[in-house]
Amino acid sequence: MVVGSNPQTVADLKAYFKQSGLTPSGTRHLEDLLFASPPLDAVVLFPDEFERDEVTTALVSFRRARPRTLLVLVSSAPQHLGAAIEPNERSMAPLVLPKPAFGWTLLDAIRGTPNPAPL
Repeated sequence: MVVGSNPQTVADLKAYFKQSGLTPSGTRHLEDLLFASPPLDAVVLFPDEFERDEVTTALVSFRRARPRTLLVLVSSAPQHLGAAIEPNERSMAPLVLPKPAFGWTLLDAIRGTPNPAPL
């Protein structure tokens, strides 16, 4: 799933992922992240495009609800995400990439992360 407020970014990444053999979905609404239908193997989120407090709340809730889903965050200021991205024993730590990140970098990050063993 691609989550960002820029419609062109969401559309372009979805198209690139589809060409690469993935089955992407996308949204411009942060709250859709919390209600996405399973399965959801990975999420690419552009947190800088949303209100900081909303992103923090969404990330904490998402990691609690889907601890084995890979979160790839593309941000120019990840330090603002604080505790929402810190490693914990309950979920995978998000992968944070500096902005800008190109489609092939995101695809490599998604494909290069092994799925964890079942809990």
